Amino acid sequence: VDLTEAEATILALGIHSDTGSLVYDSTTPKDASMLGWAMEMGASQAAIAEHAKPTLSDEQQGVLTQALVNFNTTTVHGVTIATVLLSADGFIPGLATVTKDALDLSSSDVFLLAVCYEATRGAKGGGGKKGKQNGQSTHKLQKAQRKT
Repeated sequence: VDLTEAEATILALGIHSDTGSLVYDSTTPKDASMLGWAMEMGASQAAIAEHAKPTLSDEQQGVLTQALVNFNTTTVHGVTIATVLLSADGFIPGLATVTKDALDLSSSDVFLLAVCYEATRGAKGGGGKKGKQNGQSTHKLQKAQRKT
């Protein structure tokens, strides 16, 4: 089977979308193989880079919203620095992507995002699966209260 560049690109974009760019737990070796095949068939890297943007989970979107609502800015030597400290019920993966999005949306030069949580005993990877119900996370974000 031969594909046109457009067909290969659409196939590659579909694989990126369905697999979270090959990072979802449900991603299989066949997904990666098929993405490689689409690339061999001439999928446009430029189109994929433009359209295969990673999407934020509901949990990450919540962090982004809270970060944008609660950040403070300071200017030092002409550099605008945004800072925000949030708290959560447990570990939230993917905060680097959230921070990059916050930086892009805040018109700051630097964006420092910190999320505090209480680690559970025996949790691996610095966090836990605390607060899971029906497969959905029940993390509740709150603006951290500064102690004075």
